[in-house]
Amino acid sequence: GVLSNAFAIEEKYEIVISNFLDLERQLLDINAANVVRYKSTYADFFEIRSLLNVRLVNLLTSTRLYLDQIPQNIVDCDLAETEAISLFRSRCSEEYDKHFEYRFMEALRNYVQHRGIPVNFVRQGANWTSLEEDRMMEFSVHMSAQRSYLEEDGKFKKSILKEMAGD
Repeated sequence: GVLSNAFAIEEKYEIVISNFLDLERQLLDINAANVVRYKSTYADFFEIRSLLNVRLVNLLTSTRLYLDQIPQNIVDCDLAETEAISLFRSRCSEEYDKHFEYRFMEALRNYVQHRGIPVNFVRQGANWTSLEEDRMMEFSVHMSAQRSYLEEDGKFKKSILKEMAGD
């Protein structure tokens, strides 16, 4: 009934959130390891990139699962399902239209499902926060899907490539 479908919606949302947290934890783990062990070999970077690709693919896939399955759960929950589904879809559409990041991630998810991997480049960094006596070292991990790889494929959504800033 209604409660089991509402629970199913919550479960799917939890899967998305768990995958997001897994990606964030992986980034923290990479940073922590970089603080105590400088990893600079090809094997190190291959491992780091692979770990990030796994986490990002999981997040992209679980997000698509959520967006695809929620309308059916809504139907099974609500007697006025057409209005509720319409509201859900219009809200998703509004967010898609308003935010480049949403459009990019959707195009990247489609690319990952049919063509390639999302993370082509990983860079680790360390910088001093200031030159004062109480300065601290700040570590970072940057991952990106590079425009050149996406363009090379030829099937990545052209309108998204046009919106992308830089590589």
